[in-house]
Amino acid sequence: MVRNVAFQATFQLGVLCALLTPEACAFFEAGVPGETLHLTLIFNAFVFCQVFNEFNARSLFNDVNVVAGLHSNPVFVGVIVFTVLLQVAIVQYGGDFAKTRPLNEFQWAATVAIGFASMPVGLVMRSFPPFKEAEDSFAKALKRGGKAGGDDDALDVDGDDAMAWVAAAFQAFFVLAVPVAAFVAHRADLVGDAFSFFSS
Repeated sequence: MVRNVAFQATFQLGVLCALLTPEACAFFEAGVPGETLHLTLIFNAFVFCQVFNEFNARSLFNDVNVVAGLHSNPVFVGVIVFTVLLQVAIVQYGGDFAKTRPLNEFQWAATVAIGFASMPVGLVMRSFPPFKEAEDSFAKALKRGGKAGGDDDALDVDGDDAMAWVAAAFQAFFVLAVPVAAFVAHRADLVGDAFSFFSS
């Protein structure tokens, strides 16, 4: 899970930071940087990154075909369809209530394509070795199709392993936080506009 989160968070933060720039705003014909149309474009790209990453999240392991068995999972398909329809409604018809502006065909195609890029990122991620699991870990038990120890012990992890996971999570956080902080310091005006827009 740390591997999945680290790769997708890096990709999505990079995309969102890039979309905040005036250059991206001009390229995607999103009007004035920091205004409603520009922020709607960023919002749409963010949501579609989540939508496509839900397919990646169907497996924490190294399965390449993340759409396998989709036809037999109506709940998952229903959630995806509902999310997409709701997003279209919010963006195209939300207006002052949702603080959105309708996107044109190019902007829709671009933001959906950006979101779709989450899937190849997931494929690349699977080529990297995951963190080593303890033999009695929950993830190993899932992979074997059984349970790790007794029912009460299924989630128990050795203290050293737990500290290793915590250290890895902090390392991933700081690797992501440093470039994002640098970007925010450089583009504080736009980021401030975005925060004030969504909090007003």
